[in-house]
Amino acid sequence: MARSLVCLLTFSQLLLVCAFGQTKEYTQRAKNDVRKGPGNYFELISVLPKGVALEIVKQESGWARIVIADPAVVKSLGDDFRRRDAWISKNCLGKSVASGSLSGAQLALTSAKASPAAVAAAIRGFALRYGRTTSADVDEFLRKQDVTFTPDEYQRFIAEIPKTKFVSPAKRPGAKDEPPVESPYDFTISEQGIGAGIAARVASKGLVEDPELVKYLNLIAAYVVHYSGFYDTQFKVLVIRDAQPNAFAIPGGYVFITEGMLGLCQNEADLAAVIAHEIVHIVARHGLREVEHRRPQIRADEVFGELEEEIGAEEDTVVAELEDYAIEAYETVMKPRLQGYEEESDRGAALLLVRAGYTPTAVPNMVQRIQVAVATNPNIEFENPFAKLDFKKRHTSVMNYLSRLNYRGGVTKEDRFKSIVKR
Repeated sequence: MARSLVCLLTFSQLLLVCAFGQTKEYTQRAKNDVRKGPGNYFELISVLPKGVALEIVKQESGWARIVIADPAVVKSLGDDFRRRDAWISKNCLGKSVASGSLSGAQLALTSAKASPAAVAAAIRGFALRYGRTTSADVDEFLRKQDVTFTPDEYQRFIAEIPKTKFVSPAKRPGAKDEPPVESPYDFTISEQGIGAGIAARVASKGLVEDPELVKYLNLIAAYVVHYSGFYDTQFKVLVIRDAQPNAFAIPGGYVFITEGMLGLCQNEADLAAVIAHEIVHIVARHGLREVEHRRPQIRADEVFGELEEEIGAEEDTVVAELEDYAIEAYETVMKPRLQGYEEESDRGAALLLVRAGYTPTAVPNMVQRIQVAVATNPNIEFENPFAKLDFKKRHTSVMNYLSRLNYRGGVTKEDRFKSIVKR
């Protein structure tokens, strides 16, 4: 076994093993993304199922550089995988084999199927089947939402923001208003797929075709989530052609911002506040709580198989539940906001901005601007999701929360914002 493992290592990997030693851990999630570097913006090179044994040869900022310990699994991935740097989030790993893990022979077979292309195909399948939209709309959306930037572009982007240390709210016994930004987060394939179908319906209303702007928004999103427990999760931000000030989150990691909302922002911190607010909606599953009891536990996520292969005779029941879930999830996105969810997302956005080095007062500032826009714009429809919110209560809630945070100052990056958004 040891000889087989050494033969599978490249010379550079072998040096790493010698220099840092090895610890064995196991993948814990149904799908575990392997990337080319330690960041959610690096290229996705493989997706591993639950229960794969890994040798950890280096750790960096919540990421682990890995060597796969099972030769059968390595063989199923091919020579190209062995030649690449392979990094996985520590959120995916545990010291023991997860309950329900597959056997070695099944792992090899499953790993071969669980390529990025196979996962993308599964997501597309869910989007088409349960998104209640056309294949043309889905394919067009999936093409446009694949916003990429290089690690060098990301490093140049964050170099302009002074680094800060993580801060935590002042401890209060029994406090129940802490935002959900500490825990890891993971999208299932079904959630991503149904979300993509819903997002395709929204995007069919018209997206802003501005690659530089969209890349800028996604750089902000990647940077903000770095300062959270879901640092390894990719979120996609797109802009809708709509003059109304609005932003909303869709299950699966999709964030939409309207042109009207961009118009209310005055600097990069404001934009970061809007994006962070919507990301917290997703992580807290605000859009799904009202329909969560209908959500089936789809075992296809565990082995990346087809729905019919995994549920057999139960297909009709599960399909019906999925269709109800997709319809209600879409309607929830479009319904008026719930006050408690908005306040929780405001607090989460403020905490993320503090950690990222932005001025967190951007959150209450945006709350006030949206309030004025909703109150004074006669063209805003009654069904606008902001129309019935108590903005004064939101503003008071987030200001009270900010008074508990240990922070000083924070940047706005107004010049960079104007050079891209206001050009």
